Amino acid sequence: MNTSHMTFGQKIQVFLRTLFNHKTPLHAKIIVWAGLLYGISPIDALPDILPLIGFTDDAVVIVIAIILFLQWTKTQRKEIRRDIIDV
Repeated sequence: MNTSHMTFGQKIQVFLRTLFNHKTPLHAKIIVWAGLLYGISPIDALPDILPLIGFTDDAVVIVIAIILFLQWTKTQRKEIRRDIIDV
């Protein structure tokens, strides 16, 4: 199913339902939570007080975590997407 026909809200709903779904692999859930925690943590590889550079590592970690999550949860997201579209 093509996700281009979904609204942004529906895409967020699929993401969140997948994140909290019991069928979603634990490693996929952990990578998302770890990425988000790293992003909000005051302890960084590059301090946030450095202009632009400090926030870059946070953004990169979060983006990589989300990309990995999306790769690892294709089957679960397809099922949830089907449920949302059919409603």
